Amino acid sequence: MKILTGLFEIGREVKKAGATVLRGGAFKPRTSPYSFQGLGKEGLQMLREVGNELGLVTVSEVMDTRDVGLVADYVDVLQVGCP
Repeated sequence: MKILTGLFEIGREVKKAGATVLRGGAFKPRTSPYSFQGLGKEGLQMLREVGNELGLVTVSEVMDTRDVGLVADYVDVLQVGCP
C-alpha cells in the first residue's frame, strides 16, 4: 500500500534524524461528511506497524471519547484534543 510505504519512509527519516517518537493523525474531523475524514483504524494499524518495525514510540490524537479505546489499542501515547 502506497500510504504504508510512505509512512515507513517518513519513520526511517525521523529516526535517522534522532527522533524516538512517530506521531500520526488517524482522524481528521471535517464539517462536511463528504470531505476526507482520515484513515481511522486502518491508519492506526499502519502507525503501529511502522512504530513496531522501527522501534519508535507512537502518538496519535483522540478527539472523541468514543474513540479512546480504539486509539489506545494501537498507540503508545494518546494526545487529547478537543473538537
